[in-house]
Amino acid sequence: EYADLVILPRPLIVSVRPATKVYGSNDPKFTVAYDGFAFDDTSALVQGLKITRKAGQNVGTYPIVASNATAENYVVSYENSRLSILKKDLTITVLDQVKVYGDADPVFTVSYYGFVLGDDAGAVSDLLINRNSGEMVGDYVLSVAQAASNNYQLSFVSGKLTIQKAALTLKVDDAMKVEGEEDPVFTFTLQGLKNNDTKDAVKNVTFQRE
Repeated sequence: EYADLVILPRPLIVSVRPATKVYGSNDPKFTVAYDGFAFDDTSALVQGLKITRKAGQNVGTYPIVASNATAENYVVSYENSRLSILKKDLTITVLDQVKVYGDADPVFTVSYYGFVLGDDAGAVSDLLINRNSGEMVGDYVLSVAQAASNNYQLSFVSGKLTIQKAALTLKVDDAMKVEGEEDPVFTFTLQGLKNNDTKDAVKNVTFQRE
């Protein structure tokens, strides 16, 4: 008496490989690995394999799912994976500014390099610009004190605030004397003092008369 030999399908595992990309770039080509081929069988036997991922472009992780594959003599199962979207580099540069001694600080501004997907300054939140303290004539560093972004890795380039001298007019006061007497003490008036400065802001004033 004879019995039938039953050959059962062999298990074949299709494993989706993990993938990464930078925010704003195209998806990489998703690939898989196979575990379970017998004899000299290869992936050429696999038909209809479909690989999809969950929609989304923001930084984060998204499942990558394999499906729909068939292979003669095999029963297919899947091990899915994920796509990791990483932050893109974005440089924020503080623009140089100028003001005159005694004036209020101008509005500090920045420029951006690295936006993608139509993003603009709205992709950066909590931006705060700080400057070194001081009101005397000279240069003061402008730097980004804080900033945040969900999709960008931020780096910063400092700028400077240049405080220039203010215009100051020195007017010699009129004076009188009687012929033969010594010259009186000459005095002057200043026009343009700022920051509650007084005449003491002007040093080494000398007078010369014709």
